[in-house]
This record gives sequence, C-alpha cells and structure tokens, in this order.
Amino acid sequence: MQRLTTVIPVYNGERYLAETLQSVATQSRRPDRLVVLDNCSTDGTRKVVERFNGMPCEWRQNEKNLGLFGNCNRALEFAAETDFLHILHADDVLIPTFYETLLKSGSDMPGRALIYSGCDFIDENSLAIAASRADLPEQQARQIAVRTFLIGRSELRPFYFPTVVLKTNRQPSPCQFRMDMPQLADLVFWADWASHCERIIETQARLCHYRIHQNNDTSRNVSSLQAWVLDEWKAMQLIKPLLGEKGLPRWIRQQKLKCILAARAHVKIKLVQGNSPEFARQIHESVRATTGLAPWSLGKLAVGLRDFLLYNRKK
Repeated sequence: MQRLTTVIPVYNGERYLAETLQSVATQSRRPDRLVVLDNCSTDGTRKVVERFNGMPCEWRQNEKNLGLFGNCNRALEFAAETDFLHILHADDVLIPTFYETLLKSGSDMPGRALIYSGCDFIDENSLAIAASRADLPEQQARQIAVRTFLIGRSELRPFYFPTVVLKTNRQPSPCQFRMDMPQLADLVFWADWASHCERIIETQARLCHYRIHQNNDTSRNVSSLQAWVLDEWKAMQLIKPLLGEKGLPRWIRQQKLKCILAARAHVKIKLVQGNSPEFARQIHESVRATTGLAPWSLGKLAVGLRDFLLYNRKK
C-alpha cells in the first residue's frame, strides 16, 4: 500500500487546529502519518495536539520561528519518506473523501505528480461563504497538460493551497518555497513542482474548505504594496520561463501578463480607494510604471467592461 503523509505547519493555531486535525482523522482513507510542525507558537497549540485522540499525531517544535514558508520547506523534508505528501494549513478543513478521491486518481501514475481538487470557502466560524460556485455534476478526474497548468499559474488564476497532494515518487523535493514572497511563494512553488511532474490531475469536486479570516497571512498581506501587488509581477516573471517560449510568442505572453497585472491593479485600487487613497495612488504609480501605458489602459478597459456586464446581469 502506498504511503500518505500529512504535515501541518502551524504558528499560533490554537483556534482552528482541532477542527483541522479532526477532519484528517475522519478521512475514509486516513494518512499513514500525521505530523504537526510547530513554528514556536506562543498560544495553546501544543495542548491542542496533546489532547487530540482521533488518530496518532506527532508534534514537532522548531528551534526557532522559520516563517510560514520556511516551515513549509521543513514539511517538504518528508517527501523522500512517502509516496504522497499533503501540506495542510492549520485552519483549513478536509471533506471525508479528500484523500480517498485524490489518491485513487494518482496511485497508478509513474514519477512525480501534482493532484488537486476544488474547494469552497468558510469563515472564522466555519460557516459557508456564499461566493462558492454552484454545485458541479460528478466528474471523473482529468489530466491537465503541464503547459496548461503553468499558463494558469503565470496568469494568477485562483489555486488554493489545501487542495493539493504531491506524489513524490519517494524522492526529495526538486524545489522549495521561496522565502522572499510572503503572499505568492506557494503559487511559484506549485508551478516549479509541476515542471518536474509526469502528470497533473484535477478533480473539480470540492473536497476541502478553505478558511478566510482576518488573522491569516493572506489577510495581513493586503496592506503591503510589495506582497499584495508587486510580487504578482515577480511571480509572473518567475513562472513564465518554465513555459519555454521564445521570440514572438514570448513577447506576446509578456504583453498579456502586463494586461492581467494592470487589470488586477485596477480592481485593487477600487477596493482601497475609499479608505486609503494614498495606498491606491501607490498601486497606480508602481503598476503603471511596470506595465506601460497601453497594457495599463487595456487592463482598465477590461475591468470596466466586466463591471458593466455584471451590472446589467443583475438588473
């Protein structure tokens, strides 16, 4: 039987960790090993692990705080000891068939692979957030071309951390999470891992709950120009070479990414303009300098057209 290891990097995860651990314990296909990597928590995280009796669970304390992605890199050290590795945030929750479904999709594949599901969203009280999509019909897992996957990541299409299981082939991880990108290091990592994969498998079934709350890293990074805005361009530029394009296709790709960056910046400016006009000005100036006039204008046009269509759809 192939071995599955679940690793939960955590820092001050007392509030949600018990629910996360319980969602692992109630899996129809439990992991063979469950490890909590405590990043020098100052709350009751260790007590939560010690009280948990749903299944065997190891607690490991880092000697010093490694940062979120430093702790994720420590989780990657388990890759060579297991067939499948799942790095699970300490505030997200799995549906009981998560592992059974994803491992069934990848158990017969050679080499490394990346397998992922859909997800829905919950708030700090574990209540569903209404923005989730309508239910999709049951569909079998499907193979995604590596190039298609890389294009999606370069264009910053939504992709959620807890949905991913890595098939490691019992080899050390070929890449690590970057330490200089507090918001998007995971996006770059998934692309880098995918470039080393034999296959990428997607199932659209929503098999985990991604928690959105004010204390997670994503929410904290919203006030940072570098993390929330400028690192998007950095991520695009790090992923783009993995596509192997040259000449005219490479130039066209670059212009498209500039337009996407501009559109995303216009959306962010709208979000912060009322409460933080100075921050909105900084976003405008920094992104406009990166994209140039034409992509900046096209991005603004795309956002305006989107808003127009959404407005008329609601009427």
